[in-house]
Amino acid sequence: MLAEIILIEVIAESFWRLWVDYYTNDYLIKYYSTVEYYNMKNIGLSKSSKFKLSSIALVIASLGISLAACNGGGSGGSSNSNGGGTPHNIIESSIPLKGMASVAYVPYSNSDNIGTLAIDATNGNLSDLGSKYNVTTAKRPLQVVVDHQAKNAYVVNHDGLSISQYKIDPFSGKLKYAYKIPVNAKGTPQAMTIAPDDSYVYVVNYSDDDKKGKGTGEVVVFKQVESGGLTQVSKVGDQNGPMAVVVNPQGNYVYVANSTNNSITEFKVESGNLTSIGSGSVDSHASSPFAMAMDKDGKFLFVVNYDGHSVSSFKVDQKTGELTYIDKAETEEKPHSIAITPDGKYVYVANSDSGTVSEYAVAEDGKLNPLALPSVPAGNSGKKTWSVKCDPTGKYLYALNTDDKMIHAFSIGQDGTLKALSDLSIAGDGNGAYDITPVSLRH
Repeated sequence: MLAEIILIEVIAESFWRLWVDYYTNDYLIKYYSTVEYYNMKNIGLSKSSKFKLSSIALVIASLGISLAACNGGGSGGSSNSNGGGTPHNIIESSIPLKGMASVAYVPYSNSDNIGTLAIDATNGNLSDLGSKYNVTTAKRPLQVVVDHQAKNAYVVNHDGLSISQYKIDPFSGKLKYAYKIPVNAKGTPQAMTIAPDDSYVYVVNYSDDDKKGKGTGEVVVFKQVESGGLTQVSKVGDQNGPMAVVVNPQGNYVYVANSTNNSITEFKVESGNLTSIGSGSVDSHASSPFAMAMDKDGKFLFVVNYDGHSVSSFKVDQKTGELTYIDKAETEEKPHSIAITPDGKYVYVANSDSGTVSEYAVAEDGKLNPLALPSVPAGNSGKKTWSVKCDPTGKYLYALNTDDKMIHAFSIGQDGTLKALSDLSIAGDGNGAYDITPVSLRH
């Protein structure tokens, strides 16, 4: 009897290892091991737990073999057919992979690729998933934007004059190349945003003003194609050095930050066509508007002014989309990026020449009030805190610093204050990283 038990345990352990090797071949469980949850080959489960899981998997496999035999080996399709079943889905959903809810994408413009980072759901710390998760882009990727279903990632290729589209694996977050879409407009693609229903994509193309001061930049509108990819449907010109674009949560208004004439242009959206609202633009009330963020209800728009060392607040008229200036809050040197928590209560600004992140509470009237600690350091050796983003849960914030080639992680307190967590080195490509995009996986 003892010999039989030992034999069964050996078989179970062997099957466990075979199962782990098969299902983790550059796929799901190896991915989770990067955040120290399920390193399956040293998972830390008791022998009884391994035995139970192995036995379940063995039974499933046995049933599959029996059914295949009864059905004559499946549908008679190609040699790699699953015989009408998808055992990967069965086994993946049977294990509580609770540690991995989010990833983050980082565009490396110097090496023309996108890196993928794992976000530990329990503490917000980052870990690099390695070169096998990197994907190649066109020249000089600047920004990654993900649709609201977390199915597609789009990359703005500044020098490549294009958008790269990738499919997102819902379990691992790994990107798979799908399409390259040319941006046919004046200037170079600078930034993009996606409509709330994912139907349209808006891209701003940066271009300097002409000798008479007339804007030559453009806003380009793409429509989602049912079969996949994007098709360009319209564009508008006369933008003065456009650096950022935002669409409101209802999807009917679009705003563009123009850095050379210090204005915000306002558009109404109708079937992918943009028409000017009111006078067409408002003054940003400071120099060089560079980045923007809007609250979840679309009531307020916040604009970072790079040379004006400030953030301007605007109220959005819900009926017309017109902007009304509210107030201006000071930042530190050369603010470059802005993030707002999902609940709309707090705003954070990356100050590129100070190597800090400024912290604000959003008042009921849209004014920004500095927190008790107005800013926190987000750099070990110098400046260039280029990007700041909240994770989708609103629990963590990430600041990317290109000088020290680090991503600095923070937890967000209930009062909005930031507490430093661990740092992740992105040395090698770090001096070409300008943005970070955290994403919640959908599986």
